[in-house]
Amino acid sequence: MDYLNNKFVKSLNKDLLDKTVICKDTVEEVKDFKCNTIDTSKYVRLLSINDFLNSKVDDKGTFMADEDSALWLNTHSNDLVWQINGNNLSLAESTRALSVKPVIKLKTGVALLSGKGSLEDPYIIEKDNNDIQVGDYITLGEDKWVVYEVSKKNIKLT
Repeated sequence: MDYLNNKFVKSLNKDLLDKTVICKDTVEEVKDFKCNTIDTSKYVRLLSINDFLNSKVDDKGTFMADEDSALWLNTHSNDLVWQINGNNLSLAESTRALSVKPVIKLKTGVALLSGKGSLEDPYIIEKDNNDIQVGDYITLGEDKWVVYEVSKKNIKLT
């Protein structure tokens, strides 16, 4: 989190970003997950359990990871950290070297300038647009992001 919010965020245009919501609760069981304690002071966070659960296309997969992916989540249990392990959630030691997918939140009024939302032709954004959908790709600066949630107030990217 220190690297993402003190170094990585400097490569982004913060004029387009809103501060994101980070759940600070300890989660022992996914089925009992509720977020009661949040942090809204950061621009960048890691994927959460809810992000993963909302990305499930069916019982077989998610658009956030492939079968070989191992990604850190921002959620932890008492002594381990939650991770995406292929198409599943599991707990891992915090000393493991896993990949991360940073998540940002776009401000209301960010618009599509060009692009088709694919990896080859990602969206270029700047002002206001209602055509962006979950699974589309967006370019911010030199980085490509995938849309994983769209609401009236914001677009969440990973």
